[in-house]
Amino acid sequence: MVVVSQIMDLHFIPIIRENIDMVMGQSTFFSKGIQTLMQVSITPCFRERFEHLGGYGFEDSGKILYSNS
Repeated sequence: MVVVSQIMDLHFIPIIRENIDMVMGQSTFFSKGIQTLMQVSITPCFRERFEHLGGYGFEDSGKILYSNS
């Protein structure tokens, strides 16, 4: 995978850390597609594909951070 900044020989300087969360209802969360996504997001193979790009953190990938049920 090639990133545009690498093609242009630009350096990436992180300024802030931004968390991206997914919000969904319980029935959506337990659907087959979302469960597959959750399982893939915690695999070493998935993480390795993005770690070499730099600036990505996977500490909370696949974790339920809040539930009101």
